[in-house]
Amino acid sequence: MAEKEAKSKKVSFYQLQQGKRESSQFSLRSKLDNIYRNFQNKTYNNVNELEIKDVTYYISAIKKIPLEGFINLGGDSEEWYSYAINIANVDSTQEVKYGNLSKVIDEREEIIDLSEEDIDMSQVGPLFDTQLLIDPFYSIVCISRTIGGTNMWALKKFLSRIFGEDGEDVHGIKFAFIPDEKSIDNLENLTLIQSLSFEVAKTGDAESEIDDSRSELGDIKLANKLNGDEYEFRIKSTKLNKAGVMAKIKSLGEDKAFDKVKSINVEGIDNGVEVMYDLLANKLSYSGFIEYDKFKGLTILDNFNYLGKAYAIKGDFITKNLPICEGDSYERQNQ
Repeated sequence: MAEKEAKSKKVSFYQLQQGKRESSQFSLRSKLDNIYRNFQNKTYNNVNELEIKDVTYYISAIKKIPLEGFINLGGDSEEWYSYAINIANVDSTQEVKYGNLSKVIDEREEIIDLSEEDIDMSQVGPLFDTQLLIDPFYSIVCISRTIGGTNMWALKKFLSRIFGEDGEDVHGIKFAFIPDEKSIDNLENLTLIQSLSFEVAKTGDAESEIDDSRSELGDIKLANKLNGDEYEFRIKSTKLNKAGVMAKIKSLGEDKAFDKVKSINVEGIDNGVEVMYDLLANKLSYSGFIEYDKFKGLTILDNFNYLGKAYAIKGDFITKNLPICEGDSYERQNQ
């Protein structure tokens, strides 16, 4: 009988957003379905990899995870599912756990005798793993970070590569924050909203990405002339329109003109008491305990199952607060 151990583990939720330009648009579901088929057929060479200096990133495992319910796309009801993915990276400049880059994906991880004279060290490096779950319908990415795993910058670069075509990366991919249940409830319960302030960092060419009708455009043009690369805005009144504030907060998460939202603060009155909420302090996440066999250690499958559990727990919140990003319909049929 297996002896179980458990350790605390946090899963962070982001909305995967695509670039604004038409050339940057793609079907997330089709891309993931195709990668999954390639793994089923063992045609690993059809799945793109990413090399950054001495590090190679690649998908070493993928699992299709069914979710509860169905998605309504254009009148057709389809199975709701996600993909759990393991991203391995091999660094040829370090010494930890070794893999052979010259071998196909399912053969890379093995014990390599580094004392052998015929070992090509340019093809050998330690292996690190990062697990994530992607819902291709709601365009949600759940990430379970590990020590030595893929950082967010490299992960964005990697996804840009694997979702690209003909050796070309897709551009404009970003991870947008998702305010959690507490943040949404706090704002909805406010008697008055009196101030909204936010700070954002621009992309390489923010001005060209921004609609001329945007009220912030004049300030952004001025900041660009002054070589500024961050913008801070504040809107204040004795009583701001709550629906408008909520819409603005939502648009900040979806805005493709900026690389990063650095802060969002709301001030108001809650039952006669002045309050201030830092929305980025409460991002959608799940924290719990992941169980694993003490003698086998924590496996990729353990992490996949934990990601599936985390997503199932937050699933109702996601379906109630976020639109379907695949197809023409924004409805989900529950069963």
